[in-house]
Amino acid sequence: MLSLLLYYKDKKAGELPPLIQRILFGTRALCITLICILLTNLFLKHINNRSENPIILVAIDNSTSVVSGKDSATLSKSLKENIHTLNQGLGKRFTIKQLLFGERTRLSDSICFKDKETDLSNLLADVANNFSGQNIGALIIASDGIINKGANPIYNLEKIKFPIYTIALGDTIEKKDALIQKINHNQVAYLGNQFLAEITLNAIKLSGEECIVSIFKNNIKKNEQKIKSTLKILFPP
Repeated sequence: MLSLLLYYKDKKAGELPPLIQRILFGTRALCITLICILLTNLFLKHINNRSENPIILVAIDNSTSVVSGKDSATLSKSLKENIHTLNQGLGKRFTIKQLLFGERTRLSDSICFKDKETDLSNLLADVANNFSGQNIGALIIASDGIINKGANPIYNLEKIKFPIYTIALGDTIEKKDALIQKINHNQVAYLGNQFLAEITLNAIKLSGEECIVSIFKNNIKKNEQKIKSTLKILFPP
């Protein structure tokens, strides 16, 4: 109506052809309508609500030590069944994401217990980096606690902002074992020159026993040494 009144107020409008008058009238009406909409702040709002269940991260120790008992096949089968039951029970209220850790951390449902190393610090760092900002309810770690790679995992605990629960797997009693803990050597060696390599060994329950350390290159034995030592410490009364 306002557009109509303003249009007919203009006396010169009657001198224009009828088609031009209609176009001008329509244009003026459209402009005034848009201005009124902007001034009254008339907006259509669309709100979409979506509910998501909290995510439970279930981290499984995939190393061989978990099933290193006498009947490894039966133990492996039993552990897989128990983990499957755990995931089914939690899956009713949570979204389950299963991680395997050992030599490396990865999302996987294929538990095989074949990793030769266990790096718990890598698991915690991977969880902190890849799942930050997500709706994580908790981290459940199922492991035998035997770690032979990486830094002390306690230093990565401060990066985790949600609860951590643990499940003990396998036999946690220490067995006789020997492993290479660290190797130090120069990064550069000149052709034809000999160079030293410092190898740090870690032995468990092997006091007084002989251990043979062999160094191979391209399946060719380069060096071999026998190590046997016993350390005795006397404490004053």
